[in-house]
Amino acid sequence: MYINSLIEELSSADVGCSVDGCFVNNISYADYMVLLSPSVNGLRILLDICERYAVAHGLKYNVKKKVKITLFKTYCQTLYTCNLWSHYSKKAYSALRVQYNNAFRASGMFAAWRTDSFQAVMRKRVASLGERVRGSANTLLKVIAERMDSPIFAHWMSLHVNCNYNYTFY
Repeated sequence: MYINSLIEELSSADVGCSVDGCFVNNISYADYMVLLSPSVNGLRILLDICERYAVAHGLKYNVKKKVKITLFKTYCQTLYTCNLWSHYSKKAYSALRVQYNNAFRASGMFAAWRTDSFQAVMRKRVASLGERVRGSANTLLKVIAERMDSPIFAHWMSLHVNCNYNYTFY
């Protein structure tokens, strides 16, 4: 309720990104808002509108919410289809793991921000796929899921059981 008039005020400021002839300068969902501008000056104008609005309505922005952690989770934790990776070298996997962990360490510790480590992300993704395969109504997928000696099952287990990075590669 408080935010609707802020969104209207921001939208009426002729500042923002032009998308097919329309200005878009904010994307909002619940209590989250992203300001969009192709220039620093435009962003300053949008921030000034937000600041004036907050003062006029007795609102405070939560400065403890970190943009870095949101960006990290969005761009570094997705690892789409990682649960299907099987043809990679130990060196490539290790390099990816090191880069992931180094990128996050620059912003803080995993536990302090309740953020999964690279190994935890990989294990969760693999476990999720395994559960979906085992729960599938598809007969072929069920056969694959029930074969404990299958290469994909062995690979999945290596991600869960062996924390010393001694993976089986195909």
